Amino acid sequence: MPITAQQQRSHLIKMGQPIPKGLGERTARTGYRNKWEAEYANHLQDMIRFGTLESWHYESVKLKIGNGAFYMPDFMLVFKGEVYRFHEVKGFQRQAGMVRLRAAAMQYAFWEFYLITKVGGEWSSKRI
Repeated sequence: MPITAQQQRSHLIKMGQPIPKGLGERTARTGYRNKWEAEYANHLQDMIRFGTLESWHYESVKLKIGNGAFYMPDFMLVFKGEVYRFHEVKGFQRQAGMVRLRAAAMQYAFWEFYLITKVGGEWSSKRI
């Protein structure tokens, strides 16, 4: 049985080892890495209820974007007709994260990639 990120984090702390960035950062309360991702998941559930979205998946795809480099989108959305879109929810846009997002959008141009932010309390999307 595989160990969870939280178990691995606890083990590293016990052994006095450094903890990799992002390890075990998902909270037990929400299962998401941050508040915006949890809120966006609720927004996507509303889209399913309204019939505009068929399904969504959180951090379910890992795309190779270079030699040893990967990009894992926050959300994969599936629309009717098997149209796939990837949504990356960002409050603060770090350069490395944006480079990976743009690289994935260029390399996998047959899918649509969107940067999702919140402006004035409303979700805003920009196609990459």
